[in-house]
Amino acid sequence: MKRFREVFLAFLFLGSRLFGQEDPHTLLQKAIRLEGQGQFDAAINLGRIITGSGQPNAIELGRAYLTLGVAYREEGKFADAQRAFDQSIRVLKAESKDVTDYASALDNYGGLYNEIGQFQLARAMWQKALELRKQLGDHAAVMITLTDLTGLSLARKRRREASRYWREASDERNLAKDLTADDIIVFLETQGWVELSNGNASAAVESYQHGLELCKQTHGEQHWLTGWDQMLVGKAYAQTGDIGRALDEMRDGLGILAGSLNHDSPKYFGAQIVYAQMLDRSGAHAEAERLRRIAAQASRDFYATQHVGDTVNAAGFR
Repeated sequence: MKRFREVFLAFLFLGSRLFGQEDPHTLLQKAIRLEGQGQFDAAINLGRIITGSGQPNAIELGRAYLTLGVAYREEGKFADAQRAFDQSIRVLKAESKDVTDYASALDNYGGLYNEIGQFQLARAMWQKALELRKQLGDHAAVMITLTDLTGLSLARKRRREASRYWREASDERNLAKDLTADDIIVFLETQGWVELSNGNASAAVESYQHGLELCKQTHGEQHWLTGWDQMLVGKAYAQTGDIGRALDEMRDGLGILAGSLNHDSPKYFGAQIVYAQMLDRSGAHAEAERLRRIAAQASRDFYATQHVGDTVNAAGFR
């Protein structure tokens, strides 16, 4: 019923707006805003309308595909995200005057490959985005890509490389004059990860907590990003040895994610697995095993439906 209602509303929207009162630019801004609010289904429906209308100019079309790619990725629809990012890169690559959006498409595409474990492709995308953003002199955007590369290096246990990227990211933050709240949140999340990797759990708690408070102010207490950041706070408390506080934070974070994400989202069942590990450490072995089995089955079911190719548009690497 929910899906029917969304499609029906989108159809009404198409009939009454697209060819009447609102132009593609206005519709695109709405789609971007919906994606930013975590309303991914609505953003996808609107993005499909824009890309299928035949009305946007090339830059708006590329941005619409980029918005679709981000929304699909956050929904866990990786194959759809890959197709949308491919289209975005193809269109924006041809627009020589729009390097900023092309770099953004590369950066977000790198995020998709990082999420599905194709780290070499993620690194290549991010390195190309970094090169372009440095040419543009966009310190805020350079900082974001460097934090992406820091996280990738940490995930691959390359601490020296991570330290180098992190120093560069910190320098760029000091130079940036137009950082958004979300830019700062991403920086604080990565800072917490760096501190955990260096064995400084107390400092990590402080960084994650700062990011959580900023996320609440920016997105509200029930946004999925708020739930995710609360899970990170719990993870840091666990490293300090305070398992009780870690469980409390993770329980609250998981509750927010349950109310804001589909339960077949990889972010949701990934958070369930982390919470199950914490339950096990607390001695609640039976409950931990029950939750772990639920999350593991959801993970198997989800990835059985994903058919993401292992090649990318070669234009992105020229």
